[in-house]
Amino acid sequence: MGSITETDTKYTTGVILAVTQKSEGEYEVNQVEGQDRIPPPPGGITELGSRRYIEYDKKPVYCKGYYEPSSFQISIQIHILGVNIGSYTSNLNNVSLSISININSAKGRMKCYRHNNDVRVQIEIRNKPGHGDQQWQWDDRMLN
Repeated sequence: MGSITETDTKYTTGVILAVTQKSEGEYEVNQVEGQDRIPPPPGGITELGSRRYIEYDKKPVYCKGYYEPSSFQISIQIHILGVNIGSYTSNLNNVSLSISININSAKGRMKCYRHNNDVRVQIEIRNKPGHGDQQWQWDDRMLN
């Protein structure tokens, strides 16, 4: 089993993909459980008052943050392939948040938005041409 490095940019779509190195230079990519949202990791969600803290660590993506249901505020910090993409906070009551990111030769965006009674976070990273797009989505139904 090998590890993914920053030069393996065609596999930076991360969160819903499990990347396994079968042999030197050969990778197998499979979707993990929870294709439409991140499955809650054991012990990865804690509550303090009404604020719910989220931590998700599945290479090549690490994400931590919180969601405040009473104010619809969400704050997330994301690392992809060890690169700190940044921290983003948004009040989702009336507005949505869309942020462009640039990781090596991969480009993508992160969007936080409300959908009915759900708060969703979506990361989309476009691979090199010919490698397709993948999406990652989280919503607060997993916290209930």
